[in-house]
Amino acid sequence: MPKLTLVAVDANVLLNLADEVEVVIDCLNTVKKRLPNPKIIVLPTVILELNDIAECDDDPHLKSLAELS
Repeated sequence: MPKLTLVAVDANVLLNLADEVEVVIDCLNTVKKRLPNPKIIVLPTVILELNDIAECDDDPHLKSLAELS
């Protein structure tokens, strides 16, 4: 089995992906095309950050994106 290439994404990438930001979608598609056997990972601190945004942020749109992420 070929070695995986790990690609970590932060909360902003996931929020933009949930918001269907085309630049982020294109970026992830490019990663998939150019890197050998890419594996997108989300670190636990990113999950904690998204949970914090979903529970505590004042912006309802951002809260809903965090929940979707």
